[in-house]
Amino acid sequence: MSAMTTSDRPLPPVPPRPATEATRYLCAAAYLEQKFADRVVERVLRERHRAVAPSYGVDLHAVVRHCIAARRRKFVRALVLSIVLLVGGPLFLWLGASPLGALLRVLVIGWGVVFVAASSTGTRSSPAPCSGIASTSARRPAPPPVTNG
Repeated sequence: MSAMTTSDRPLPPVPPRPATEATRYLCAAAYLEQKFADRVVERVLRERHRAVAPSYGVDLHAVVRHCIAARRRKFVRALVLSIVLLVGGPLFLWLGASPLGALLRVLVIGWGVVFVAASSTGTRSSPAPCSGIASTSARRPAPPPVTNG
């Protein structure tokens, strides 16, 4: 039998990074604030001459993935709304609707697109959720009662 060298041994699995409440809030902020998502992508991914400072307590990889997904989702929504406006309006006019009727139809379809985009949660294009983050409200003890005196 030959002795096993260190290069022949499989590497142990890397443990997942602990997720924090800060990571969860930053991942959510990517979908709520377009400017935040843009700044994260610009400063973390596109900055060529600066290093990224260590972010202790925050999973920066998850935050950047959510920022990219939020930007992609908003781009697709804007693209679909543009297509609805540029194709739907002339199409309804060509089908014989009045200009006001065509405008109302396009607005209703656009509203539907925005509603579906806002209510969709588990799409395939979205990144994996910030795993390991549970609500801490169940783990927090109740504060002691305040007494006067």
